[in-house]
Amino acid sequence: MRTGESLSARPPGRTVRERLRRRPAAVLAAAASLAACLTAPSASAAAAAVCTDRNGWIPSGTIGQGVPHVTDTALLRLADVDGDADDDLLLLDEIGGIRAWRNNGTDMPGGGGWAYMGRIALGAGYPPARVRFADLDRDGDDDYLVIKDDGAIDGYVNNGGDLTGTGGITPGWTPVGQVAQGTGVAADQIHFADLDGDGDDDYLTLQYTGPVQGWRNDGGDGPGGGGWSPWGKVREGVPLPADFGRQEIHDVNCDGRDDYLLLSDDSSLYAYENQGETPGAETRFGWSTLTLYAHGTGDAIDRIMFGELNGDGRVDYIVMAPNGSLVGYLNNGGDQ
Repeated sequence: MRTGESLSARPPGRTVRERLRRRPAAVLAAAASLAACLTAPSASAAAAAVCTDRNGWIPSGTIGQGVPHVTDTALLRLADVDGDADDDLLLLDEIGGIRAWRNNGTDMPGGGGWAYMGRIALGAGYPPARVRFADLDRDGDDDYLVIKDDGAIDGYVNNGGDLTGTGGITPGWTPVGQVAQGTGVAADQIHFADLDGDGDDDYLTLQYTGPVQGWRNDGGDGPGGGGWSPWGKVREGVPLPADFGRQEIHDVNCDGRDDYLLLSDDSSLYAYENQGETPGAETRFGWSTLTLYAHGTGDAIDRIMFGELNGDGRVDYIVMAPNGSLVGYLNNGGDQ
């Protein structure tokens, strides 16, 4: 995509099966199992088991040595910047510049480690708290977004990230200007997630006591884009438990739709699974009852991160150790 091109000029929605075609070799076996599940004539019990059997979490030990001298998770992100369906490790500086390590299977047994990619973005002048990563254009890699002081959001389409060579820096992000006007809520309440499973990320506001509001991504407000279609209320507001820590939006069950998660102060994780759209209903999406998904590790929640480590379509649980190394637990369906 070049400057002035439309975000709406994007590929059609990719199914979970199509996204699995981009998986690295280390997870081809898991991909084949899920692909078989999705091509079955019906949602049989055997097929559903691939994504919905509750087989806990697989302790994987140290999955990354971390970044030297970095022990603050607020400076790190896990996002798929190379489009291979697992998340890469990003370090953000004070102006949103990015240094990146490509996920080649992590440091878990049998993995290929992390490959340093260098500085892949100079930054847009905003601190890490105002930076988001989301797939705006449905091409499989995450784009770079900044939330400005007035709440509007500017976008930079990922064309492979900046490359630094002997001749200088080759730009790898296309600025497309304002992609969303904003909704007036605080930056920490703005999230991007694929609620409808069409392969691009939608715009959500997660208030702490009120309902979750959502806007479907129809190409964003960039040149030629189709804007954002208001869904209205996508989830009722619920009384949060006294030990509530923070809200997260991730796919825990590999159905292609992101789920609504609550991380408690004791590190346990609860999920409302996204059951898809319910057009005409007061609340636009259906959700499961609240389910315990992980008993937790006992670590402080400011040391807990979530990311897709192995490309199987289910978000994994990650803890930063006091020395900055990363300890991983692969999602094998979650605790019962």
